Amino acid sequence: MAMFRHPEANLFYAEAGDGDPLLCLHGFGASTATWRKLVPHLAGRRRVITLDLKGCGRSSKPNEGGYRPSDQAALVIAFIEALKLSRLTLLGHSYGGTVALLTYLELQSRRRNPVTRLILLAAAAYPQPLPLSFRLLRTPLLGRLLLAAAPVRPIVALTLRRSFHRPARITQADLQAYTTPLLSRGSRQAMLRTARQLPVRDAQRLTQAYRGIAVPTLLIWGAHDRIVPPRLGRLLHAAIRCSRLVVLPDAGHMPHEECPEATLRCILEFLRQS
Repeated sequence: MAMFRHPEANLFYAEAGDGDPLLCLHGFGASTATWRKLVPHLAGRRRVITLDLKGCGRSSKPNEGGYRPSDQAALVIAFIEALKLSRLTLLGHSYGGTVALLTYLELQSRRRNPVTRLILLAAAAYPQPLPLSFRLLRTPLLGRLLLAAAPVRPIVALTLRRSFHRPARITQADLQAYTTPLLSRGSRQAMLRTARQLPVRDAQRLTQAYRGIAVPTLLIWGAHDRIVPPRLGRLLHAAIRCSRLVVLPDAGHMPHEECPEATLRCILEFLRQS
């Protein structure tokens, strides 16, 4: 475990295993804990690096500066360059998938792109109606009042229930993994700023750029995803010519949490074949 220090924010990260690097970017309101079911198995084949985005987990949560996906991508690029990562596989879930796409596309515009593979889990890649929780957070005054007054654990439980296809699978360990990081100082305010700085700027230009992605790409979706519907996964698959789409029949928005074994099999097969 270590801290990447940058003028914009200090980012917490953890490493496990050896080999070509695999950098994992979590979703909105999550942290490195979201990868706890995959890391022990991936670390036998890759140097797995899990990163807390700005405002999340154990990373700093400054009041100033941007919290847009493009701001997060700029920090991820600075992190990649500081660690001199090459032959890199970039893995992102949901909001982290947006950041992964922006990171790849910005690096692609430069002379040398260290990213050689993309793995996107239920990536928020296209404009869509924001979930109710986002709309409430973005509402002036109401969002701030909700964050100040609402207890964290019931909100996390409600969010996980909506994100899982079968809520009965949610364990106390799952609840704890998502609740604990949100109890740290500044976490609620950082979530508010992140929600209010969505969606992505110039979304049309971004989505058109997907056709230029030139590395093997694995797309994993849950068939019962109510947050980022599978139809958007099919749209992304059609745009990225070198992509493979896997729809897991018994999963919702968090396949790596709800069906970790099936998700892991897909990832390992993709890494072997690509």
